Amino acid sequence: MDTQRTAVTVGVFFIVFFGTIAAGRFLKRRAGVRLGLFYKLFCLALGFHAAAHVYGVQTTWRGHLGAAVVLLRTALTIALLDRYVWDYYYETRRQVVIPRLLREFTAAVVLLVMLLLVLSIGYHAETELKGILAGSGVIAIILGFGMQNLLKTLVAGASLQIGKPYRLGDWLRIGEHIGQVVEINWADTRLRTNDAVSIEIPNNKIVEDTIVDLSFPTTLHAMRLSVGADYNVPPNRVKDALRRAASNAEGIVLDPPPKVFLKEFADSAIVYEVKFWMNSHATYNDLCDAIHTNIWYESKGRESISLFRCAHSSWNAKRLLRLSRDIKKRREYCAPSRCSRVSMTSRPRRSCAIRRSISSAAVKLSSKKGPRVIRCSSCFVARRRSR
Repeated sequence: MDTQRTAVTVGVFFIVFFGTIAAGRFLKRRAGVRLGLFYKLFCLALGFHAAAHVYGVQTTWRGHLGAAVVLLRTALTIALLDRYVWDYYYETRRQVVIPRLLREFTAAVVLLVMLLLVLSIGYHAETELKGILAGSGVIAIILGFGMQNLLKTLVAGASLQIGKPYRLGDWLRIGEHIGQVVEINWADTRLRTNDAVSIEIPNNKIVEDTIVDLSFPTTLHAMRLSVGADYNVPPNRVKDALRRAASNAEGIVLDPPPKVFLKEFADSAIVYEVKFWMNSHATYNDLCDAIHTNIWYESKGRESISLFRCAHSSWNAKRLLRLSRDIKKRREYCAPSRCSRVSMTSRPRRSCAIRRSISSAAVKLSSKKGPRVIRCSSCFVARRRSR
């Protein structure tokens, strides 16, 4: 009878052991599940546990063997999680690359939960676990404050990897930076600009900022550039010239066609905005160069009239003289003893910031066409040269 029971026990051991090994090989070859040394240990422990149960062994080491089976079974659970959740669902179906750090962190959490269950149910160590968890909670709070920035970066990297707001090769505008995505990892995202400059932006900064994807849903997108034109030139004439300059630029997408808008009335020029379309932001610098070049030829062609002036110029001679007269009427001149070329006042006045700005502008404009302007050697007030 003992010989028969021993034979049955040995048979159960081999059946369970080789059966689980065969199942593991099937999962590895057909489904691509990565099983390692811990799965073989699990098969061995499961075989011994089944044999001890059949033989009827009632010893303390049988309970330890059952706990080992439960813990080693976690390796199979983690392997299935990696294959069917991370690899198949996210990377294959959703095209989301899961970072290795997130995989390892999830595996550690699963193993920790199984260990707590074994200690609590198998060994009835609830009292000891409460003390350990209380102490570990305090340590976790301290570590959380110390590693706050790192945890923010990890969480942001995981959200970007799972949510996938952009992909490799997309052109992004993040804050003041515009570049092509060349690398995405758990810590930061690397962009390469049109000047081949690499920019690494932390993922927590990207999550907090607005992401403008210039390559989604299609690579076709529009950009704008500003040009200033003289007030004396009719807006429709300027718009036609700018539209021709943009349409004739090499590399511009003509469907939809370029558009020109009157943006604002600046101090000494009307600012127009040219909207043009492109298929790749890598050609942005070349397109802007071609448009600006065509604008120059448009301004010099046809009737040979200079249509365009700087939109940021705010001073000219007429305004300078007008402001000088206003100051003169308000009697904000210097002391009469220090200047003999201006109208005198009864009491001295100290120089103000307005007069200093007038004097500097007068020097710059003295060589240009229009009313000739000089400055007084003492009070620095711009005046028209007496003829």
